[in-house]
Amino acid sequence: MTISVQCDDCGAEYKVKDELAGKKLRCKQCSSVMSVPQSDDDWDVDEYESDALPPPVIKKAKSKSRSSRSRSSEGMPVAIIVAIVCLVIMICFTLFNLLGVLLAPQIVRLNAAERVGAIGGDIVRALIQTVVLIGVARGSRGTRIPAMVLAVLFCLIIGGAGIAQAMTDPNGIFIAIALVFCVIIRLIFIACLAVSADHFED
Repeated sequence: MTISVQCDDCGAEYKVKDELAGKKLRCKQCSSVMSVPQSDDDWDVDEYESDALPPPVIKKAKSKSRSSRSRSSEGMPVAIIVAIVCLVIMICFTLFNLLGVLLAPQIVRLNAAERVGAIGGDIVRALIQTVVLIGVARGSRGTRIPAMVLAVLFCLIIGGAGIAQAMTDPNGIFIAIALVFCVIIRLIFIACLAVSADHFED
């Protein structure tokens, strides 16, 4: 004698042995639990074996990392936005300096070799700053420390050399003011990256 069982969730029908009456079985199609009624004479063939039930399939949801959750729910950190603004200012200042060397030789008094070196240095610096800007915006892990090191080196080496040059140049006061402004921008940039380690965890 067999008993018919129908899954309430997917509608799959089974025929089970009468000794399973009153017990609970798991549907082979959708893994839902179904109860076997006490008796049923509508089925003649036994097609369901309780010991052959497949284990329930549990799908584990992928959890996002803390940094990706925070960026998706809160947006980009304020410190990173400030760092990006500082980088844009640096790039603009580098391009402005490059244009000055190219278009105002009477103001920027350099010989031919110095002019070529200044132009090449400005182009390289603008490219590096652009790459750093992209890395900071994307949260690239390999960008944070090198960008901070480059900014510190600029403050110590280029800033010091520029101030020394400003002291001997007729337009020294303007050069000194510009260099101090650049150093301040880079110090703000370094501070922003220092407090934004979570942004670079990807």
